[in-house]
Amino acid sequence: MSSRMPKSIMGTARSRHPHAIVGGTTWNASQCDSKVFGLARGVSFSKPTNLNPQCFRFALFHQYPKMAAKNCNVPPAIVVQSLDAQSAEAGLIVIESAVDESGQDPKTRAYALYKRLHPSDANPEDSFLRLLEDSSLARVTQHLDDLHEAFQEVKVGRDTCRLLWHMLICREISIKQFVMMLGLDKQPDLKERSIRLAFFHQYPKLVAENRNVPPAIVVQSLDAQSAEAGLVLMQPRVNQSPQGLEIIEEGYKSEYLRYDSIVEPLLRRLSKYAKDWTPTNYYAPYTSIIGASMTGKSRLHTKLSERICVIYICLRPLGVSGFPPRSALADLILPNQTTDLCEYYCRALAAIFQVVADFFNSQSTDRSEVERLEAWNEYASFESATTPFTSEVFKKMGTLPAASLSDSQNKLVVAVKNMQKSTEFIANPDLKVLLALDEARATLLLEEKPSQVSFFRRLRTALNNIPPSHNFFATVTDTSPAIAHFSPNAQDDPSNRPSTQSYNLYPPIYDIGTFDSMVPSQPPSTWEELESPARLFSYGVPFFGQWVRSSHKHKIPESRFTSDLTTIALKKLLCCSIIPDSTQLSNAQKFALLGSTLQPKLIETAALNSQLISSHAATCLYISPDRDRIISQYPSQFIYSTAASGFLASNDANLIACIEALTHTFRQGLISTAEAGELVSRLVLLRAIQETRKIYNRGPVIPHGCSVRLVDFLKVLTGKEENELPLGSIGDDHKARLLKDGRIFWNHFVKITYTPGSLNLLRFMYRGMAVQCKRNQTGFDQIIPIYLKSDAESHLDEENITFCGIQAKNRAQHIKLEEEARNWTPENASIKLKAPHPYLVIVFSFRTKEKEQQLPPDPRRASLFFHGFGKISCLTPDIVTALKNLVDVNPDISTFDSDPLKVKYVKVSSPEAYPAISSSLAKTARSRKVKAGRRPNNRVRES
Repeated sequence: MSSRMPKSIMGTARSRHPHAIVGGTTWNASQCDSKVFGLARGVSFSKPTNLNPQCFRFALFHQYPKMAAKNCNVPPAIVVQSLDAQSAEAGLIVIESAVDESGQDPKTRAYALYKRLHPSDANPEDSFLRLLEDSSLARVTQHLDDLHEAFQEVKVGRDTCRLLWHMLICREISIKQFVMMLGLDKQPDLKERSIRLAFFHQYPKLVAENRNVPPAIVVQSLDAQSAEAGLVLMQPRVNQSPQGLEIIEEGYKSEYLRYDSIVEPLLRRLSKYAKDWTPTNYYAPYTSIIGASMTGKSRLHTKLSERICVIYICLRPLGVSGFPPRSALADLILPNQTTDLCEYYCRALAAIFQVVADFFNSQSTDRSEVERLEAWNEYASFESATTPFTSEVFKKMGTLPAASLSDSQNKLVVAVKNMQKSTEFIANPDLKVLLALDEARATLLLEEKPSQVSFFRRLRTALNNIPPSHNFFATVTDTSPAIAHFSPNAQDDPSNRPSTQSYNLYPPIYDIGTFDSMVPSQPPSTWEELESPARLFSYGVPFFGQWVRSSHKHKIPESRFTSDLTTIALKKLLCCSIIPDSTQLSNAQKFALLGSTLQPKLIETAALNSQLISSHAATCLYISPDRDRIISQYPSQFIYSTAASGFLASNDANLIACIEALTHTFRQGLISTAEAGELVSRLVLLRAIQETRKIYNRGPVIPHGCSVRLVDFLKVLTGKEENELPLGSIGDDHKARLLKDGRIFWNHFVKITYTPGSLNLLRFMYRGMAVQCKRNQTGFDQIIPIYLKSDAESHLDEENITFCGIQAKNRAQHIKLEEEARNWTPENASIKLKAPHPYLVIVFSFRTKEKEQQLPPDPRRASLFFHGFGKISCLTPDIVTALKNLVDVNPDISTFDSDPLKVKYVKVSSPEAYPAISSSLAKTARSRKVKAGRRPNNRVRES
């Protein structure tokens, strides 16, 4: 140790930290000066004298005066470790990890550590709470400890390390740049741990759910433009077994149904788009094809390829199974590294188009159009990752070295002209060549600094160079995030060019009408046919119907493919590979379960609509031309409602979590509060049918999709035996027939826009559905079909259909029974039955107390009346509590926060909107009026 310490250093220490604690004793800077000088003369740290501890403490003050000024009690052993560290920064990390924080609760300690590790975070409390909300304190604490340990192992300065970490989690640098700047390529284990730590910071919920995300997708998600874009890239696929992939391939080769109503209109629309293309009016010659998975988007391209030349490139992520497989040309569209993507894409497109031209130019002109296109489809097969076409493209790319942007643009134009001339034999007017990018979300990845622009925007810029009237167009196909990223609202488009010229985007294509295309043409004639999984699973998207057909072909047992498809459907609904429990369900997952069973209607502009279409199997019904209005829906699809119903019935906590999500959404105003009572009645009825199915021990092939006896349903709903059911004034014969022969078959609700008749009721039963009635329907809110002939061999006939009508009330006043009951008949509700059958009316009055009430007598009408939730036997106390919260929901902003000051702020900021404030002001006004009125009276009296 030097015998002298520079005066400037000691002066700085004295001026900044006049007092400090060193080794538990408070000294001022001048005392430190004298003691350091006194001890430093002739004393070495290597000599174990009794003065060494004090020397260590004075050296600590010299190295870390700020730490000493914080009154931190640093143990002597830690002092030694900090002084032996490679640098001052490394030593400070040692000290910070060992500072005595006894007395702090675990959450406070974790938050303190978070702030130390993230000094550049402008809102550390919000960031820390986000991690806690999406994970747990134990996981967050472990993450922070691991991050602290990783920082200690990095061979750069502490401040540099923390700054680069901040830039990484803020998506200002890529994983590759982070690794390079910290030299982590030489520390592979630390590199892998750093990536995992960054992934936890961005997506703690996915880690908590034990999502098995492939490493390549993890890196892509961290490099995406935003956390939301990263989630899109991580959308789990249901990895298919070899048998599953074989079934899907067979589907591609099977007959294409509804060709004239799907393929022909699409080809005409794309041809018009190609004809309209001009660089002065549109961003580029492309549009997006949008829809939920398994609706037949990819196969649509194979049918278009029979009429025009389709250059199909599947960008499915590496390591993800599926059909069609990832194309070899995906590596061309998603390059690992390039300095100028605009120039690169011009060359890449030139190479692709020139190979197309060369192929068709090599064909004999004597061959027919059909033969020439078939040869092309074999040459560039959709079904293979590597084809002769892809090999030729890479060879051609090798002959096109990087050049100036203008040179590459010229090469692209020449290739397009060559391609146009070579495809003149194609008869379709205006559109001869279609570039189809499937699984296109991958193009949302960002190129590296400094521009940080997505691959797609660079590709779109290159496509803009294609001259008009050259019979070319492009499509990007994926699920609904394409709406935002490929066809954004002009106001939200990040690449919107500042110009007086208005540029347009082609409307996205979402109306691919493959729904119900696999349904048998003949309706079921017996109960056995009605409940057949093969028939029921054919409703909806064609994927499940095709799986059933292939299963029959391969002689797979019905019970096995039923179980397999139900599992696949649930994973598709929840968008996960591992089924979560109730605590791990996301908001979107809850609404996927609710949507496929109850159909709550979300406000059309809600962002949740887009997410449900993208990742949770919802159907896109409408996108407005300006793309600011999206409508999604879960139409009647038995396979999804079966999967969702089974999951909700498996654990009460699952149902309660979904009810709580509804309550929260009502409070946000995303669902009209007028629907609260109707949704609660649907929830009660769904719960009752789920519990009824549990009493059947015959082991139906579809456990949550079998029919049940009406009497069993009523016993579960009321908790009463058959002879105790309080069914009102119904005649004995009608009651006996209703309870003996009545059978119901449903597991989901669908909203309808008309008043149904007996044939409609029978068709509802074919699909296993009940209905939410049209707006302002007379008499009833929901209708459940009842069939009055339950023997297995009986022929299903419209003559035997009747119904259960449900009325839901959500007001505190008792119903005017005489007045309203007049509408609770099929005649007054305009429900036309084939015969005067008995029918059932159930009335829920959720906010009234028990009161003895009887409907006016009607010998055909059975009735049940429920006040509140106390007499509904199938509900547990926890479910009742959740339903009461939903019934009582209030979207008033003043109820959002319990803090009285914040409540008062909302009311003060909303003058005349709240009676409390209004009445107070009125009282003040009256007081002033009285005082003002007294003065003249007093004057009169005085005079």
